[in-house]
Amino acid sequence: MTEEDSVSGIQKVGVVGCGLMGRGIAQVCAAAGYDTVVREVNQELLDAGLVAVRKELDRAVDKGKLESAVRDATLGRLSGTVSLEDLADCDLIIEAIVENIDAKKDLLGVLDRQSPEHTI
Repeated sequence: MTEEDSVSGIQKVGVVGCGLMGRGIAQVCAAAGYDTVVREVNQELLDAGLVAVRKELDRAVDKGKLESAVRDATLGRLSGTVSLEDLADCDLIIEAIVENIDAKKDLLGVLDRQSPEHTI
């Protein structure tokens, strides 16, 4: 199996955490063409992360490094949530939460129980 074959089944990506690292990962996934949902623990943090993504993309457009249509398409593939249940249909979920091993174990336990068997 080639590397391309191994990822060809991925349609939707979930990112848990919309801080600096999580929002960067979510932005890259959406820019790469994947429907991407990013989850944060509350609406305030989620909104702040999504605003930061928008500002980053707008800055790239202003500098001529990105076409506005690409920015718009990227933002169109990116959504946010405060509910882990909204990640239940993701093919790939990336964890980018606080560096606390107990929190990570709890999160992965929840995701393991709710995600389809094929989810990475």
